[in-house]
Amino acid sequence: MGLMPTIKKIGFEIAVLLLIFGYSAHYYFEVAALPSRKINLLLIQPVFFVIAFATIALIFIKIREVLKSSAQRKSLGLSHDNSGQHIVETIKGGIDRAFLKNGLAFAFCTLTYVLVFERLGFVTSSLLYLTVLIFLLGSRSLWVTIFLPIIVVAFLYITMAVMLRFSLPEGLLF
Repeated sequence: MGLMPTIKKIGFEIAVLLLIFGYSAHYYFEVAALPSRKINLLLIQPVFFVIAFATIALIFIKIREVLKSSAQRKSLGLSHDNSGQHIVETIKGGIDRAFLKNGLAFAFCTLTYVLVFERLGFVTSSLLYLTVLIFLLGSRSLWVTIFLPIIVVAFLYITMAVMLRFSLPEGLLF
């Protein structure tokens, strides 16, 4: 199997991952160019390196999965790849409906979050954003849908507002 079919089978999630990485790289270099470089990079540098490492790791994992399924297909003597068939059909036939629905849900939730962030405050808007987004993306677990956003927002609030003393927009809860 050549390199081009392998790259085509990697799928849309890699494209989204690369967009996130590109945005974070752009932001990192913009912050690095600011006058108080050391202070500004204190928060973004560790996050950027985690995103960069995760991007590289996930790309290699995805390529390995595609190559492994291709090798299994060849060893079994199959003429077509059932595991990658959905990805290939999606690429040939356009965007997958579930991918489009999830992408639009993410875009709508993010836009709404940005618009209500100042009015509702950090804690309220972030709790609503994470809870609704997790539910719309398919989670039906009570722990994941309700308690994970509470834990994440509490951690961010304590870290940013209490420990680092950043001023966050105040709202209904804090």
